[in-house]
Amino acid sequence: MSDDKAESQLEPRGRRLIAPAIGAVLVGAITIGLASVGADDPVGSAAAVLQILIQSGALAGAWMLGALGIGASLGRLVLGGSERDAALDAAIGVSVMLFLAHALGAIGLLGGTSGTVISWVPVLGGCVVLALRMRTIGRPEIASRLAQMPTAMLVAAPALGVLAVACCVPPGTLWASEARGFDVLSYHLQLPSEWLAGARIQGLEHNVYSFLPSYVEAAYMQLGAMAGGGALGAGEGVAAQASQLLHAMLAILAAVQVGQLIACLLPGRDRVTTEAPASWFGAGAMLLTPWVLVTASLAYNEMAVLVCFAGALRACHLSGASAVRRGAIIGWLTGIACASKLSAAYMVAPSVAIAALMWSDRRDWMRVAIGAALAGTLALLPWFARNVVDAGNPVFPFLTGILGDGHWTDLEAERWSRGHHSSAGVGQRIGWLLSGRGLLHAQWALFPALVVGAALVAGLSRVTRRTAIALLAMIAVQIAAWLAIGHQQSRFLLPVVVPGALLIGIAGASAGERAPRRIVAGAGAILAIAIATIALATYASQNTGRPGIGLVGGVALINGSALDSTDLGSLPAPQLRELLEQAGPMGASRLLARADPEFVLYLLGDSTPFYFAGRPIYHTTWDTSPLGAALRATEGDLEAALGTLRDRGVTHILVNTSELHRLIAVDNWYDPGVTLGVIRDLIERPSGVICRWQGPSGMDTFLIELSR
Repeated sequence: MSDDKAESQLEPRGRRLIAPAIGAVLVGAITIGLASVGADDPVGSAAAVLQILIQSGALAGAWMLGALGIGASLGRLVLGGSERDAALDAAIGVSVMLFLAHALGAIGLLGGTSGTVISWVPVLGGCVVLALRMRTIGRPEIASRLAQMPTAMLVAAPALGVLAVACCVPPGTLWASEARGFDVLSYHLQLPSEWLAGARIQGLEHNVYSFLPSYVEAAYMQLGAMAGGGALGAGEGVAAQASQLLHAMLAILAAVQVGQLIACLLPGRDRVTTEAPASWFGAGAMLLTPWVLVTASLAYNEMAVLVCFAGALRACHLSGASAVRRGAIIGWLTGIACASKLSAAYMVAPSVAIAALMWSDRRDWMRVAIGAALAGTLALLPWFARNVVDAGNPVFPFLTGILGDGHWTDLEAERWSRGHHSSAGVGQRIGWLLSGRGLLHAQWALFPALVVGAALVAGLSRVTRRTAIALLAMIAVQIAAWLAIGHQQSRFLLPVVVPGALLIGIAGASAGERAPRRIVAGAGAILAIAIATIALATYASQNTGRPGIGLVGGVALINGSALDSTDLGSLPAPQLRELLEQAGPMGASRLLARADPEFVLYLLGDSTPFYFAGRPIYHTTWDTSPLGAALRATEGDLEAALGTLRDRGVTHILVNTSELHRLIAVDNWYDPGVTLGVIRDLIERPSGVICRWQGPSGMDTFLIELSR
């Protein structure tokens, strides 16, 4: 090849590298800007983000690279020479890594020093396979693939900036719509910490969420083991922040999968390509939807569902693979989606079934169904087995009236059912769907309108009409399932973003073939700017304009680790009380635990023990209250009940009156043995209250010491 010819081939590649370069600069600039929003110390905030991205990002990145390596190996093994792509391989790899994390945790191999070693085995094994695979592909091809990222992908830059900063904010301090990560502190990260302490994944009678499949939480447990074990919220919280970053990485992977699947669905395209701007606009619109950004930056489990959902849809569109193999991949990925979040059973599985029916030959339906059923059952089998051992009911806490109540009483099962199912009529539920409780929640932003417009555009074209009908059928089934099942919260509509983004992408391609390219590109740019502006504004508005308020100091400031150098021995009682009040409830627990090795804190009303020290005793809303059980055993004698708690080792009680008022007087979900009158009597006892923190609602939190 002549030098002139080589230069002529390198020149377009160099031009294509301009977009990734601009994108990298944009992401960096947006990240620094967002880290400084409302910060007292902008430089310190930006430095904290950089440190966390390097330290915790390395841990999460290693897990993800290991998953990609496993996927590259298994994808080739399972599908052979049939049509497949890196995005489908990645979905397979992530699903297998989640399955392995749960398996290792359930049989007790992630606890202790040996658990740290074992937790790294699948990660390093996958990384080695990936390195060998990259070596096989060759550097020129890798560089070419990176250079093919179109300018349209620049729409994702604001999303990546928001994710980068939001994941570095300490868990429990961001996103008002999620009560600042209440569920993260209650079970998504709390359970992995308890499982690491107990050396295995198991059902915990004080936390009913431990009986859910929890495959993503198992991955967080694996990250904790990789970081050396111990509570995820201890010290600087490296594993906790790594969990948030891993969830964000799954969101990015889901968007890439959607972009490639859009290109696969476009008419006249036999192979997946990264050269279709419309496909990447659909993926960018998905990633920039505030609901995706909010949930992706928390240590939740939704993004694993989206990865498996998009992967299963891609598997439905495979060619060359046998029907049974195709069905097995579809069923496996759908099963892992359900094992990540059980609502996928009605928000994902029916949509995948629609895709399998519409994108498969009718003669293959039965074989696809058989393969899917077998693989899907295999994916969920470890959860079934674990719950049979721990609760006697394979799907506890569901179907308790049929398969058994486990450790619960009938009253507890009834409270759970009432809290997770709505008694509202059809009309009221439809009203919720068309309100802020459903598709009109501010964090859906422009996405519903874009989907409606995309449906009209794609439906007008004979070329894209059939695909549009399939995607609309998926969305319709998802909305119907949301209306019929569960407790109708806006976040539970999140799986709609996958078929919705696919619809936006094919509509953009369809419009591009019928309208002048400049007009379509201009309209797309305007929409991209509008979506990005909303996403950035959503983040900037948190915590009354100070979204990254916890960046400087971070987790160590919240859990009290930053106070470890404080000398408590010489402090008189008034100064000690002042120090406890300044430290806040979580910091106070750390100080008291340092002062007394026997310190045990009972959280009354609070079910978010993640940052508390002193072997906290707690329970979820749905489980039996230790105080309620003690009151029933002592026939309502409060002092005798407190004596029972002392016998359990409790030295202090933290009374969250605001949360108790909500759970008892408003929602009526709490243990009926604990009434507001009991709480008042407990607080008004002649002695015991050693600290008091004023709550934002005017209802205070009290720290009570039980005399021995």
